[in-house]
Amino acid sequence: MRFKDLSENALVELRNVFVLYVKLPKPFWPFIERSEKNDDLGMRLRKRLFEIHNDTVWINNGWYEDNGLEEKYLDELNKLSLI
Repeated sequence: MRFKDLSENALVELRNVFVLYVKLPKPFWPFIERSEKNDDLGMRLRKRLFEIHNDTVWINNGWYEDNGLEEKYLDELNKLSLI
């Protein structure tokens, strides 16, 4: 596949996080987008986002359920982004 405004690398990175965009709520999207960059911060964010995905989606048969922890998760991601 080739896209005029999307490099092959950007497409690969989008594929790597696609499930996060689909399964996590919209407030997580800026962190998911940042995690597409293949640098130290991007990798740390991606790792934590997939942990959150596993804790909220994977164990719930594909349905997002955070048991009221969304704000905690977003705060963690904000702090991680500042490091």
